[in-house]
Amino acid sequence: MDAPEKNPDFIRNQVSFKRQDFCLSRNTGYLLFVFGTLRLPCPPKPHQTFNEVGKNLALTRREANFHERQVGNQRDYTGPMTYQTVAVTQQSGAATLTLISKMGAMNRTFWQEFPEALREISAARVVVLRGEKIFSAGLDVGSNAAQIAPALGDPAAFRAVVDQMHAVTEGLARLPMPVIAAVHGWCIGAGLELISAADIRLCSADARFSLPEVKLGITADLGGLQRLPHLIGRGRTAQLALTGDAIDAATAERWGLVTEVLDTPEALFARTEALAQQLAALPPKALEGTKRILTSGLPHAESLAEAVTWNAHHMSLEALQNALKK
Repeated sequence: MDAPEKNPDFIRNQVSFKRQDFCLSRNTGYLLFVFGTLRLPCPPKPHQTFNEVGKNLALTRREANFHERQVGNQRDYTGPMTYQTVAVTQQSGAATLTLISKMGAMNRTFWQEFPEALREISAARVVVLRGEKIFSAGLDVGSNAAQIAPALGDPAAFRAVVDQMHAVTEGLARLPMPVIAAVHGWCIGAGLELISAADIRLCSADARFSLPEVKLGITADLGGLQRLPHLIGRGRTAQLALTGDAIDAATAERWGLVTEVLDTPEALFARTEALAQQLAALPPKALEGTKRILTSGLPHAESLAEAVTWNAHHMSLEALQNALKK
């Protein structure tokens, strides 16, 4: 008699059986691989083990990470996604994204996972971006080299590689809710370009910022050269980008890169959490509209008109009355 895991009848009679990150549905007898909201039914062959199925489909544990959805009277296992490079927590309308890869370095997995994390927090009212031991050592050159090297000399192929990275920086910038970056320790290269896409930047006194791409023979291409001039001015951006030299927290505050410097990382995270809760308590459409106007880049008259139009659609008498009561 076949072992249970090889017996098709055993497989089809299971309500919900998890092994190697696969879900088996009683309704279909198929393996369900869930990527976000996309389900791909993959019927197993008779006498085929789970290991063989996974090997044949060339799926890694990361790629097969999924939520089980409720089917009929099945138990609902829906829960937060787990990632190797970013931790997601949500509380009282505030979502926190913590870079948890080694030294916050941005390896190939990071570029795949971070956009998923952004989709997961779409209902948040405010987002906090922070690191673990430090904020970020920037691009993990070793991890990304295998993907970048074959594309060198081929603009279309290289653009396709960098587009995956832009999904992170531009995805963060496009979030409709405010984003607060909390920086402690080093914030290097792609890390600096990432926080330039945030709306508010705070740091601790031990923070250091640099854009050292020129020292690696690279022109920064993840948004830093486009956003930093609006934050700190073209001349200061040029000093950062052309020399590759680092600046400390006091200089970052003087230049306007950050708006507050806290004594310690602990004080930084406490202040950031308090600020996040303060913003999360405000009317979300007012926050979204304010961010939209600030970042639109429209000429003065058009920006004024856009603000008026937004208020016409989203202001409410109830919100005004509630504000007057406080």
